[in-house]
Amino acid sequence: MPTVRIITSTIALMGAAAALLLPADALAATATGHASVTIVAAVAVSEAAPMDFGTVGVTKAGGTIVLSPNGTRSGPATYSFHGSSRPGQFTVTGTPNAAVAISFSSGDAVTGPGPAIALGSFTHNAGPAPALNSAGTLSLAVGATMAVGAAQPYGSYAGSYTVTVNY
Repeated sequence: MPTVRIITSTIALMGAAAALLLPADALAATATGHASVTIVAAVAVSEAAPMDFGTVGVTKAGGTIVLSPNGTRSGPATYSFHGSSRPGQFTVTGTPNAAVAISFSSGDAVTGPGPAIALGSFTHNAGPAPALNSAGTLSLAVGATMAVGAAQPYGSYAGSYTVTVNY
């Protein structure tokens, strides 16, 4: 048995020595990776005209006023609408024909002589897949809802909201 053990040990040592004597490259593999980038103009958005719900005659009951991107208003049957209304108008500029994502801030309100009136449910007229035109622009109309509280004090209310546009 001692002879077999010596032969086995000798073979194991010779295998280890051979592995140590092989160049490291003989056991390695390499590959070449590639990288690319396309630089585009930064997208920009600016307000062309502010959103205006116009003049609304309300009752002592609360209700929601809807201003659509085409400028029409609606609300409870007991509310009356006077004068003109206007959706917010924005101009977006950037890379021609680029698809964009449009989002709006939340928790916005208009303030005035009474409690703040919440703005919400923002909508736009750019469709489900908005994109800049071949000149790199997009005209955007924005509507929203306004939740008027019960017994809301009369007066002028104003506030702001944020439109975010990303590629």
